Amino acid sequence: MSERRLEGLDLNLVLTLHWLLTEQSVSRAAGRLGVSQPAVSHGLKRLRELFGDPLLVKSGKVMRTTPRADRMKPQVSQLVAGMRDLFQTEANFDPAAATGRFRVSASDNCAVLVARAWAKVVAPLAPKLALDVVAIDFPVAQDLISGSVDLVMMPEVRFLTPPPGLDLDQFVHKPLCHEPFRTGVPDSSPLAGRPLTLQAFLSEPHVLVNPEGASLGVVDEALAKRGLSRRIAYRAESFLAAAAIARSTGCILTAPASTFLALPEGFEVGPPPIDVEGFGLVTGWHPNWTADPRHRWLRERLTEGLNAVIGQERPK
Repeated sequence: MSERRLEGLDLNLVLTLHWLLTEQSVSRAAGRLGVSQPAVSHGLKRLRELFGDPLLVKSGKVMRTTPRADRMKPQVSQLVAGMRDLFQTEANFDPAAATGRFRVSASDNCAVLVARAWAKVVAPLAPKLALDVVAIDFPVAQDLISGSVDLVMMPEVRFLTPPPGLDLDQFVHKPLCHEPFRTGVPDSSPLAGRPLTLQAFLSEPHVLVNPEGASLGVVDEALAKRGLSRRIAYRAESFLAAAAIARSTGCILTAPASTFLALPEGFEVGPPPIDVEGFGLVTGWHPNWTADPRHRWLRERLTEGLNAVIGQERPK
């Protein structure tokens, strides 16, 4: 773009550019802006002329950002966030009168804890608000990027393989708690009521839970370092499905402690008989929401509730 006076530019194009780069879709950007699709198409044409770059190009049935657009995106997002802060009213958020939905993305075991925390600390004060919980997977990746998911509860980034197109560095991250691994011995197992030695652990079949669909998990890696292995009888990508399978078959399950908090009945729960490194749980949100009074109140209350739920009756 050649040098020109800022006063001669239509600053509405900044928001148009922001949502086009975020949504990578003219129709979705139009929905975000509350204008017609032709109006956004016209804005895209003007932006292409200003920058001398296509910005968005067709790739099969979807649109992809150009390298120039990718370089611009962080700066545009920062600019829009600054504009929001500038014009943000300081009106108090009234939870008792608030309506609508708050969307949280989490794995199924954590989703149960989120719902309990909501019922404990949010629902009594904001009874007209509804909680939506969605999975962390590819279909919601675009929602996470665009900020239409309000909060993410996930393992710290080094333990998470994000869906394609999801850059976790775009989020604000806040540590929540440490998530240790625990072993659940079903009440129907021959090992129930007995000390869980490593020999006993290896003598029975196991359920492997791995959201990424791998054939082996962190327990198998720890065993392999000692030249050992276990027999995996069932595999599941869902934590709660794995817990249900273990409970109904009598197989042993080693999983994050939150799994047994979400579905505690029918298990004797304790530390695994081999060292397995735990991980940190964090909450994350799009930076556009940081200064929003509604979002700030809800994420603070929900974090408070999660700490209470996780700290209460947690398997030791």
